[in-house]
Formats: sequence, C-alpha cells, structure tokens
Amino acid sequence: MIGSHEKFLHALDNGLVLTGDTLRHFVASDSDDLDEFMETIEDEAEVGDAADYNVDELVAAVSADRDLLERFLERVGVVDHNSDPKIAALIGELAKITDEAAAEGIGEEDTRNKRKTLIFTYFADTAAYIKSALDDALVSNPRLACYRDRFEIVFGPNRADRADIIAGFAPMTAGTGVEEDKYDLLVSTDVLAEGVNLQQGRHIINYDLPWNPMRLVQRHGRIDRIGSPHKYVYVRCFFPDQDLDRILGLEARLQRKIKQAAASVGVGEVLPGVDAVERSISETRDMIEAIKREENRIFEEGTNAALSGEEYRRRLLKAFDHEATKSRVLALPWGSGSGFVRDSADPGLVFCARVGDHEKPIYRYLPLTGDLTTRTTQTATGEDVPYVVRETLSCLSHADPGADTTPALLTGSTRW
Repeated sequence: MIGSHEKFLHALDNGLVLTGDTLRHFVASDSDDLDEFMETIEDEAEVGDAADYNVDELVAAVSADRDLLERFLERVGVVDHNSDPKIAALIGELAKITDEAAAEGIGEEDTRNKRKTLIFTYFADTAAYIKSALDDALVSNPRLACYRDRFEIVFGPNRADRADIIAGFAPMTAGTGVEEDKYDLLVSTDVLAEGVNLQQGRHIINYDLPWNPMRLVQRHGRIDRIGSPHKYVYVRCFFPDQDLDRILGLEARLQRKIKQAAASVGVGEVLPGVDAVERSISETRDMIEAIKREENRIFEEGTNAALSGEEYRRRLLKAFDHEATKSRVLALPWGSGSGFVRDSADPGLVFCARVGDHEKPIYRYLPLTGDLTTRTTQTATGEDVPYVVRETLSCLSHADPGADTTPALLTGSTRW
C-alpha cells in the first residue's frame, strides 16, 4: 500500500493521475520509468491529466495517508510470534489438548486421534504466521513434542499435495483407509471448511472470528460428522474481547458509508466478500455474543444443515441429470409452494425469495410450535420480534423431506 501511494505520487509529479487497473499495473511493474510504462497502456480512461485536479491538495492528502501507513509499518515491525499473547494462548490450548489426550487415550492410536486438531484462520498470511510460530514452539515446548513432524499447513486451492495432506490427517475418513497417518495438527484457511471429511479429528480452534458466524458451523462440521470415533468434539474461538463492540460498530459505519458511496458514484467490492449494499448486522452481533457466552444454539440449529451443504448440491446435480426433472424445476413459476408431513420434527414454514438485485436467494424458517415459537430476538433498535431462523443451510434442513419418495402434501389440516 505504501508502494502504491509512492507510485501514484510519482505519476502525479509527472502530470498524470493513474487510477484503477492502470495504477495497480504500474505498482506491480519493476520499473519507475513512467514513459516506458505508458507505452503499454490500453485503457486511457484510467489515466487523468493532473491539470484537472487541485494538485497541492491531492499531494497533501495522499502523502498524509502514506505517512500514516509508514507509521503503521514501523509499529508492527517489532511484532513477532515470540511476543504475541494470542500465539501464547494458542500454544497453551494445544498443550491442554495434548495433556488431555495423553490422560484419556486408550492406546497409541486413540491418543493420537484425541489430539488431532484443526486450526482455522481466514487469511493465508495469518496461516503462514501461525505455522512459523508453531514450528518454533513444537521444538521448545516439551508438552507439544507429540506434534513434531506431524504438523502441516494447508491453504490455497492449487496446492498439489493438498489431498495427500488431508488424507494424512484423517486417513480413516478422508482417505481410502490405507494411507499412512502422518499428521495430528493442521493449520488451514477456509479451503478445508466445506466438503472434507475430517471426523477423525477431535478439536477445532478458530484463530480469528469470521464476519459470518455460520462459517464457524461449517468449520465445525468437518469433525462433527457421522463416523467420528469421538464421544465429544470441541470447538474453540478466539475473540477480540474488549474491542468486540468497537469492531462491530466500525463495520456498521463502514456499511453505511459504502451504501452512500454506491448510491452517489457507485463502488465495487470494498470489504472482502461484502457487496456495496446496506446490511443489518444485528443478527451477526447476536450470534457472536451467544458464541462468546459459550451457548451452543448456533451449532444445534445450524450444524445438521451446514454439514449437508455439499450434500444438497450433490443431490441437486444428481436430480438435474434427469432432463425432465431439470426442465420442470427451471420452469417453476415465480410463486409456488409445496409441503410434506413431518412425523417427529417441529412443524414450520420455510420461505425462499429473491429480493431486489441480490445474487443469492434469501431463506427464512418460521417455527409454528415448540420452544422456538416462544423465543424472541432483539433488533438493532431494541425491539423484540418473533424468532425466525435466517441461516440458509438451517432453513434448507427444515425444508428437507429426507427421501425422494416422501409425498408432497399441502392442506389446511396438515401438520407441516
């Protein structure tokens, strides 16, 4: 980012204002020769004439941002994993896990399975940082000696040996059963959060908290699956503790500003994975606070659905192999409905709608009886409203008839 500001100022000093991809390509180039670079430019729309701008104010503003970034860089330059309290806490948790596995394990294989741990983080850079820290800790900390030579990192969809690492961590569930059991500790981004059977593992540690807490359910679903050898599995989360309210408030303000910018001049993606539309984060706040209180509501209501996300996609693709079925589904009218009898589950209604220009449909599950109907949730304005399940995969789980042979039935007297 500092380099980007420097290149922008360099171009501005030569009478040009570079924006968009043109600026990014100039930053990425090895040369500071602006004339040579400009010969390669095809999109003149991203090159402005400095004469059209208040150059003095522009230089002052960009220089101030660059100086701030340089101060940030100076501050974080003294930070390493040896003085990082979060890394120390992570090492402490891993030591507890190995102690418990040694005390509870029955035989070498059972003990090994009981200490198998996945550490999830959102960013690949953070995964590499954790790997570097743990490489040192596994050598210096005798309580972590069992992880030495049984530790690996997984991120990026194109890592050639990813499948081998996954099978080496959970050969009984992710491999064919004949692979060597090589790893007890993996650090990964969300590349392993879906579609991988890792139930041979017992522990998940979320090193950072994703904006969408349902991602925690998807991560947890890697080990909380049918076929697990464990009576209990454990999920741990790091929280920004004292800064949580401030961070969520900052996100809410950013959302408002992004919406205002989109309405006035139009913007693309500003926050990773966040469209330039206004969102209510009251639900996210409620879920995060519930997880912090160690309530398991999100996992009880979302786990079965989250585990089945890839299963739903597989079933849809399989159904679409039948051209007649695919044609009937794609030809459904804008408004349609169906129902089925639920013998042992709470009755309720599942709604699916496409709203405005949202790319993905929105799902809601409204329970009609049972404990959920007495529950309320609080809006951002403090108003208590009836509780509605809003997580997509949880809603799909409630709408799942279970078998292809379940008859469609929708009457006024049906308990559906």
